[in-house]
Amino acid sequence: MANPKFSDEFKMNAIKLANNRGDRSLKDVAKELNISKSSLDAWLKNHRE
Repeated sequence: MANPKFSDEFKMNAIKLANNRGDRSLKDVAKELNISKSSLDAWLKNHRE
């Protein structure tokens, strides 16, 4: 499967959603966005650095 390219805007919106997810898991947020949890984890890590 090819790696889709996501816009910076999409990534930032995903990060905001993940940071304000309440009691939902990151896995749930990733599923809602139709992305892998590992992608979301990487974006969050890169954003913190």
